[in-house]
Amino acid sequence: MAVQNALRVGQVDFTPYLTSMVVKIQDLDVGSTRTTDGSLKRKRIAIKRSIDLQFRPLTQAESQIVLNAVKEVFFNVTFIDPLEGTKTARFYVSDRSANSLALDTLMWNNIAFTFTEQ
Repeated sequence: MAVQNALRVGQVDFTPYLTSMVVKIQDLDVGSTRTTDGSLKRKRIAIKRSIDLQFRPLTQAESQIVLNAVKEVFFNVTFIDPLEGTKTARFYVSDRSANSLALDTLMWNNIAFTFTEQ
């Protein structure tokens, strides 16, 4: 049984629709270089998250709920983070795929996308 509100976009709880949620903790660097002895000189400027989402087959109404929640340029996401626990941050999404419509059941299959922290 899924935890309620494992991932929420605004007021929309995505948890009932998800089959997979992968949180990635990413370092953003600027001007990282290697010296002549092979040592790395690094300047980390931020730590950001990206979240890969996979959805169960969705009805037309469910797919509209999910896709309408992420139609703005940026939106707030509250999620369970492996490092910080419950976290809220601003994210965006670029490509959103809905690979196939099962004509016999009218269900959208293989909906997937990635949130990237602003």
